[in-house]
Amino acid sequence: LSLPVRLLPEKDDSGLPLPKSPSICRLHNCFDYSRCPLTSGFPVFVYNTDEHSFGTVLDPLVKQAFQSSVSTNVYVTKNPNIACIYVVLIGEMQEILMPKPSELEQQLHSLPYWRTDGHNHLIINLSRKLQTQNVVHNISTGRAMIAQSTFYDTQFRPGFDIVTTPLVHAMSEPNFLEIPAQVPVKRKYLFSFQGEKIESLKSSLQEARSFEEEIEGNAPADYDDRIIATLKAVQDSKLDVVLVEFTCKNRPAASLPTEWALCGEREDRLELLKLSTFSLIITPGDGHLVITSSCTMRLFEALEVGAIPVILGEHVHLPYYDMIQWNEAALIVPKPRITELHFLLRSISDNDLLAMRRQGRFLWETYFSTSDTVFSTILASVRTRIMLPAAPIREEPAVEIPHKSGKAAGTDPNMADNGDLDLG
Repeated sequence: LSLPVRLLPEKDDSGLPLPKSPSICRLHNCFDYSRCPLTSGFPVFVYNTDEHSFGTVLDPLVKQAFQSSVSTNVYVTKNPNIACIYVVLIGEMQEILMPKPSELEQQLHSLPYWRTDGHNHLIINLSRKLQTQNVVHNISTGRAMIAQSTFYDTQFRPGFDIVTTPLVHAMSEPNFLEIPAQVPVKRKYLFSFQGEKIESLKSSLQEARSFEEEIEGNAPADYDDRIIATLKAVQDSKLDVVLVEFTCKNRPAASLPTEWALCGEREDRLELLKLSTFSLIITPGDGHLVITSSCTMRLFEALEVGAIPVILGEHVHLPYYDMIQWNEAALIVPKPRITELHFLLRSISDNDLLAMRRQGRFLWETYFSTSDTVFSTILASVRTRIMLPAAPIREEPAVEIPHKSGKAAGTDPNMADNGDLDLG
């Protein structure tokens, strides 16, 4: 079997017919497969952010972490002519220096390999501190794919754009010694939730339907009032130890309308999650929000310390939802089932709890924990979608562990005969 004939586009314009609107972009009508032959090895060209004006407004830690990950990634190439995809980092940006949408759009369109419509480009926007940044919301990104943590349904293109996790450990490795053990399975609190809602859907709709109207089959304007009442009732019943707080002690983090803002510092949130068997994540009341950075941050922190995420609202798209089997590590519960939630959480066996916690830890460590894993996971999502095989992992000789006698363990043939093989 000989190798297939290498497909390289003869000219810059790939000749794909333009879709009627960018929002209907999918791989079949917006991606140029001829740049990515099976045997190409998935070459990725990454724009140097320092050479473009939006590079000066990037968060320095995000920029540094990204550049460090790029320098060690096996797929990155310096030759743009053979590249399958072109990666450009545009966030997180520093709030005070953010360019106008029209300026950012112009800067993107003037990238050297944009080729009129940006096909085979991947725009990455990583959130680190700010939970409300969505810089590409009102700009034309053409046929480019977008990877970020906040999407409205009007901008999200399923199977084309990528939902990512936040970049929490930008330049530092997470301290694995501080991560709590997987056991005991049960912790002090059955579940916990801390958050504050700045604006409810009711106030944005101006009127709420009565409970009787909802019973008659009309969807409620906002489930969150019922969620608050139900969770407080569980806390007051004292059947289980739970902790729910719907106002922050300090000023809550900035958030989008109808979403629950994060409370306090990250360290304080982690201390509470270490004591929680389950961590509740209430999705935004606005159905147009497909996913938000606050939700992905809550998910990241829960998985990091082994609190099993319970996502209230089945309409959201979790990070890499088309690649990861989220039901193995998290519970996804529709909001109308809030009254049954306590029963549901108590009915899960210890074996299942432990399996979910282990899987959550595996997902966090493999795909979300560091800047290297975040960048690799984003590239792996694209590579898997366009059906290219992964690069083989190089074999490396194992490190020999010296024995206390000065010899490497198991290397002396006479030791076994004398019966004094001491492995410590």
